[in-house]
Amino acid sequence: MDAKPLGFFGRIAAAVLSRPKRWSLCIGLVTLVMALLASRLQVDPNILELLPEDDPTTQAIQRLNEQEGGTNLLTITVNGDDQEVLNAFMLELKSEVEALETVDYVLYELDTELLSRIGLMQQDPEDLYRFYADILQVRNMGMNWQFLPDPGRPFREAAEAVERAEQSHTPFLQEGSARILIRPTGSAYEPEFSRPFMADIYETIDGLDAESRGLEVAWVGGAYRHAVEDLENVIHDLGWTAAVSMGLVLIFLSVAFRDPRAIILLFVPLIVGNIWTLGYANLTVGTLNTFTSFVAAVLIGLGVDFSIHLYARYREERIETDT
Repeated sequence: MDAKPLGFFGRIAAAVLSRPKRWSLCIGLVTLVMALLASRLQVDPNILELLPEDDPTTQAIQRLNEQEGGTNLLTITVNGDDQEVLNAFMLELKSEVEALETVDYVLYELDTELLSRIGLMQQDPEDLYRFYADILQVRNMGMNWQFLPDPGRPFREAAEAVERAEQSHTPFLQEGSARILIRPTGSAYEPEFSRPFMADIYETIDGLDAESRGLEVAWVGGAYRHAVEDLENVIHDLGWTAAVSMGLVLIFLSVAFRDPRAIILLFVPLIVGNIWTLGYANLTVGTLNTFTSFVAAVLIGLGVDFSIHLYARYREERIETDT
């Protein structure tokens, strides 16, 4: 009886069976290299990388990120009833944060003249025009200004508007609440920078112990916090889904085959295949996003199919041969 042609995969199998030790050594070395590459595979939480590069909105956000300040800022908001204690705490927090090497600058206090200009811009344009018109009327009357009912009223109203702007209009310190803006030196979407940076921020806040002063850290927000939390959630979910997938496959194989050798024969290729996949992803793609990061959990469930069919067919052939 003529033997059937082996085909491509048949020739590979024949080569492996002819030199099992040599092939096992080669597969082990490749797996070791791929494991090193897979261990360096990063998850990129930047949602902009998933958007089309030629979209006007994407390009506008990228330009904004490249400019000074951009959207990569961290905001810390603290609430408190005592305004003096609150302000003293914010000044101390500003000093501590500015001392970090990962921080470019911190905004909390603004120049008084700048505040007055900002405050005047918040005034009703009709009131400002009325101030201007009244002062211009006094100036045009020359020596006859004393005949006006109240010639000093326009100047008093203008001075009061400036004073209100200096004393009340500040973007950082309001009644019962204060905040600072932090500009770090690195990107929020570089995990090797953003994760240690956020750890330093939380450590600094905890070290100042706001609760002992009757204050409450109400909010820590911005691109850095959300990027780090998204990354940590992805890593946490990935670990759980991979563990659940592995556990379910292990249970099903144990029930179906009832043979410890089946677990070893099916799981070793499955694990090696996933290691090779992640290592290859590091070589070709470089990073995973929040969607593709679950590829390992998916491949555990899908990649075991071929091994199951192959092992089941092998058992059938052995049973027929033995009988």
